Amino acid sequence: MIKDANQITFFTGAGVSVASGVPDFRSMGGLFDEISKEGYAPEYLLSAEYLQNDPEGFVDFYHKRLLLADKQPNVVHEWIAQLEHHQRSLGVITQNIDGLHTDAGSANVDELHGTLNRFYCIQCEHKYDKATVMAKHLRHCETCGSPIRPDIVLYDEMLDQQTISNAIQKIQAADT
Repeated sequence: MIKDANQITFFTGAGVSVASGVPDFRSMGGLFDEISKEGYAPEYLLSAEYLQNDPEGFVDFYHKRLLLADKQPNVVHEWIAQLEHHQRSLGVITQNIDGLHTDAGSANVDELHGTLNRFYCIQCEHKYDKATVMAKHLRHCETCGSPIRPDIVLYDEMLDQQTISNAIQKIQAADT
């Protein structure tokens, strides 16, 4: 099917990044399982409510559990990026927040749940990239001092409508 296609749209989820050492969210041994074993409710720790009620706790949580600084794209991420570079792929629609498709070189990625490659201040919305956050160990905005957060969709937040629209267009234009 892929061999004969020229307008491929890939739809990926947690399974594609497991080979990179990224734990999936829901399976045994995944992020939710590990957090639950420690006595916490994962849905709460990843919620807009937690961010609002305890911004410092939220920042601590994502620094400890979500940044995935040592994770690299795997052969699947790279293969998908190659197909895009050879103009056989319209791009990727992903549920993953790990940013590994972009890190592999895919330029046309719709990250339905956001990405850990971008951050912004919860007060002034100043933007930061992951490299800056990691290099400077940033937890607070350099402009206003408020906590910064990853550009991911938290529980109780809506998906970005432009991202959904882009994804639908990719699906409609695909030949496989």
